[in-house]
Amino acid sequence: MDSLNIALKDYAAPLFHHSNRGSQYTNKEYIMLLKKNGSEISM
Repeated sequence: MDSLNIALKDYAAPLFHHSNRGSQYTNKEYIMLLKKNGSEISM
């Protein structure tokens, strides 16, 4: 979450977020933050 928040301060959110389905990428807060910023999630 910290890294994603830092990245979103400096860069636009990606259109698509691809992951390896690791537990950190399936976290509800992480997903909500991406969706809030307009990202589609590939998993």
